[in-house]
Amino acid sequence: MLVPFCVAAVVLCVAAVAKLKAPDQAVAALAAIGLPASVLLVRVFAIGEFALGAWGALAPSRPVAIAMAALYAGFALFTVVLGRRGASCGCFGVTEVSASPLQAAISVAFSVVCVVVAIDGPHGLSWILARPPLEALVLGLGMATAVFGTVTAYAELPAAWGAWSGR
Repeated sequence: MLVPFCVAAVVLCVAAVAKLKAPDQAVAALAAIGLPASVLLVRVFAIGEFALGAWGALAPSRPVAIAMAALYAGFALFTVVLGRRGASCGCFGVTEVSASPLQAAISVAFSVVCVVVAIDGPHGLSWILARPPLEALVLGLGMATAVFGTVTAYAELPAAWGAWSGR
């Protein structure tokens, strides 16, 4: 479960950087469901999100895995509520696509991965770096590809699906 867990952690970091760079969509998402919304609040959240993701990737522990599981479960719920209102989640900054069940499903999957890691015991990126060089390279490239694919699935796939299905 190391690679999916590290992917979940790095995706948190990518989302945090996107929110720090362009917080307006996340502010709009919070306002859409009646939560307190401000650029400052989104940026503070993003800093915490980045810290948790970095901690999860570099020095994971059971409490970090549990915190990530709770955060991803919260994201799934948030996405479902936003999807029912036709609002964007603002997960990755400038994406203006309505929240979708696919985004919620990805968040649920990451939450489950984090729960399993919390039960089983986590390993961090240092475990990958301790592998033989070729194995570490393959694992690293696989993780980078999975992070890219996940971010694309969160941010672009709902729009592509909507265009294809005529929504």
